[in-house]
Amino acid sequence: MSSRSFRSRSHFSSQSYTPGSSMQRVSSIRSIPGLGMVGGQRLVALTAGKISLEAPPAFEGGQAFQELRSREKDQIKGLNNQFARFIDKVRTLEQRNKQLEMHWKLLQEKGARSSNIDGLFQVYSNNLKQQIDALAQEKHRLQVELDGMQGLVEDYKTKYEDEINLRTERENEFVMIKKDVDESYLNKVDLEAKLESLTDEINFLKDIFEEEIHDLQAQIKNTAVTVEVDTSRKLDLSSILNDVRSQYEGMVVKIRQDTVTSWENKFNDMKKNSGKHADDLRVMKTEISDMQRQVGRLNSEIQALHKQKEQLEAAIAEAEERGEMALVEAKKRIADLQEAIEKANKEMIRQVREYQDLMNTKLALDIEIATYKKLLEVEESRLSTPVNVTYHQSTKAGYGLSQLQFDSLNRGGLETSGVNKSLIVKTIETKDGKTLSESSFYPRK
Repeated sequence: MSSRSFRSRSHFSSQSYTPGSSMQRVSSIRSIPGLGMVGGQRLVALTAGKISLEAPPAFEGGQAFQELRSREKDQIKGLNNQFARFIDKVRTLEQRNKQLEMHWKLLQEKGARSSNIDGLFQVYSNNLKQQIDALAQEKHRLQVELDGMQGLVEDYKTKYEDEINLRTERENEFVMIKKDVDESYLNKVDLEAKLESLTDEINFLKDIFEEEIHDLQAQIKNTAVTVEVDTSRKLDLSSILNDVRSQYEGMVVKIRQDTVTSWENKFNDMKKNSGKHADDLRVMKTEISDMQRQVGRLNSEIQALHKQKEQLEAAIAEAEERGEMALVEAKKRIADLQEAIEKANKEMIRQVREYQDLMNTKLALDIEIATYKKLLEVEESRLSTPVNVTYHQSTKAGYGLSQLQFDSLNRGGLETSGVNKSLIVKTIETKDGKTLSESSFYPRK
């Protein structure tokens, strides 16, 4: 309801009357200006019959008539004062109405801002969804890389196990070869011991043979002397001894050569076998060192792959945690925005209800002002016949449906006049076709 409802009433004011004054006849009263529109219907229908304002001439100069005029003037002054108070109240309500309109505009702008906030929130939600999709793609890519790395690690594990098995076989072969080398070394030591014992034996035999030769030479020398004495014949013993010596020496040399040759052959064979085994041992040592280096390299690669796997798993866990935190934050923000929107809607509904209550209060004040206006008109017109004034108010929304009835009844008259009048104000409040309250009163004279 606009605030222009009461500005057209500024021409109403208190008015005093003198005896014998006459007023025009009123055949009808049009709709009250300034009551505006309520629920799409205009407040109308204030009607009255013909009103005679002429008082009987016999009572114009009487004392009772003067007292009646004085009481009416006092009553009109009181009504004027009350009307002025209502005017002030109406102005206050107009200011309040302007404030509510300003508040309503602010609420509408706030609703527009809320819609903008919804748009921003939708954009933010879309961005979060895009980030979540990107994180999901990154997670899928990292999962594929992790699967590839796991396959590569499995291949390296298989190779490592094969190398371990090969190393075990080589170690077993090395143990067997070492065992053979040890046996060969023991055989060599035994042969060397035998060679030494044989050499000692040869030397011993040589010494024995030399002693025997010396003994034989001594015997031969004695025998030669004896023969020389006995037979007195000269024998060539030196040649015989030389022959025997040469024979024995030849035999010793042959035995020595055969022994040395046999032992040298055996020793050379053993040296060849030991050299061959040493070459095999060196080759195996080289292969073992190469395998150890390869195993160390594979171990370092496996450790690097383990570290890379741990880093990828940590990155995946961190990405999942960030995604979950972003999702939780987005849900929390959504809940906060929904709660804020709900609070704003409730506040707007409450303010709209307050605005409707104030508009209903303003409407009731408009009706009351119109009522007092009619009362002033009735008092001024000095009706001689009963007047029935009915005012109907209705709204489509079902709020504040009320009915005011003004009945002017003949309740006993003046002793000095034939004009008898009483005014009853009846108020009936209804809502949705149901009567809420009903009251009536007599205005103060």
